[in-house]
Parts: sequence; C-alpha cells; structure tokens
Amino acid sequence: LTTKIEGATNALEVKIDNFKTEITADIHLIEDTLQHQQQQMTAMKNEIERNNLSKEIVMAGIPRLQDENLYNYFNSICDFFEYGKEHRPFIYAKRFDTRKSGDVRNNTSSSNVLIEFCFRHAKNDFLAKYFKKLKLNNALNLQHLGFTSSNRVFIDENLTKTNYIIKREARKLKKIGALEEVRVRDGAVFVKFPNNNNEIPISSKSQLPPALNNDGPTGNNRHSNTNN
Repeated sequence: LTTKIEGATNALEVKIDNFKTEITADIHLIEDTLQHQQQQMTAMKNEIERNNLSKEIVMAGIPRLQDENLYNYFNSICDFFEYGKEHRPFIYAKRFDTRKSGDVRNNTSSSNVLIEFCFRHAKNDFLAKYFKKLKLNNALNLQHLGFTSSNRVFIDENLTKTNYIIKREARKLKKIGALEEVRVRDGAVFVKFPNNNNEIPISSKSQLPPALNNDGPTGNNRHSNTNN
C-alpha cells in the first residue's frame, strides 16, 4: 500500500511539475506577445507624431528681443540662402520656451524658434540650402539677421522625442567609431555601420549597437563634429 501511495504521489508531482512548466511557458508567451504589441503601438505613435512634425524646423541661437519680428528674421535668412522674393516659402513662426524635441543647440539668452512650412518639400529645400552653406564654410550667423554678433544660428528638423533621443545616442556612438554616419531625413534617423554602405532606419534605441570604450572598436579615439 505504501508503495502504491508513493507511486501515486510521484506521478502527481510529475503532473504538477509539467503543469507548472506549461503555465510558465504560456505566461512567457503572453508577456512576449504583449511586449511586441506595445512596441508596435509605440512605433506607430512615434510615426504619427513624426508625420505631424514633417513640415517643421527648429532654429536656435537667435536672441529674444522685445517687439521682435520673427518673419523679418526668416526673410533675412531667405536672402542669405539666395531665394528670389517670389520663391520664398510660406511659413508660420513662433517662439517656444521649452526645448521640445529638435536636436539643435540652445542658448541661455534665447529660446528656440519653431517654423512650420505650408509644404514639406519647401521645408526640405530650405534645409538643403542651410546645409549647402555649411559645406561651403559659410554658416548662417546672427549678422545675417541684422545683429552685430557673429554667433551661429542652428537649424534642424523638429524631431519627435523618441527620434531626438535616438539621434543623440547615435551621435555619441559615431564619436567613438561604433557608427560610420548619422543622418536625419524627413524626421527619421538613419545610420551607417562601419564597413557597410547601406543606410539603416532606426526606430528604437535597441537597434543601436552597445556603447564601446573610449578607444572605439579599432583602438582609435575617433571624434566627429556632427553638430549642424
């Protein structure tokens, strides 16, 4: 009788253990599914926000003045970018006091200026002219806006919070050589990995490589000025 009881007990314990294993596996599967769905929802929300910001840029480094006219500043920039008066894009401009999401330098004596274009291609053309001047070592500065100072004026796309964080982390990785290039196009972040010519869109920090030591992957302390 004792042997039968022990056998039944052991069999019951095996069934219980198997049941626990199955339940644990099911719970892990549910957790993985929920996590995947949450990631998809977060990515979708970020994509919707990116699309909403697709016509916007942020300008930093312009001191705030009483009774200032932001549209006059914009027209002065258009003159510097060699727009014809009949080809100047239509925009809406305003100051905002809190740094939202654009990856541009700020100044303690100024707040960023938000510019919204009527058309996205007009925004892209405006940014292209800005970067063209940079490549020609003729960067936009306050003198072009009528100030006496020659401090730089920085312009960049208005990024979502998620994409701003991705860009910030990607630039850190580029400085240590973990990434070859970091670019922003239409509010999305693209990177190139070393020895790879393909641009890869990055929608999550988890897609970035882990941070390396200061010597970088090749033993060289590589630094790159990726700021606009």
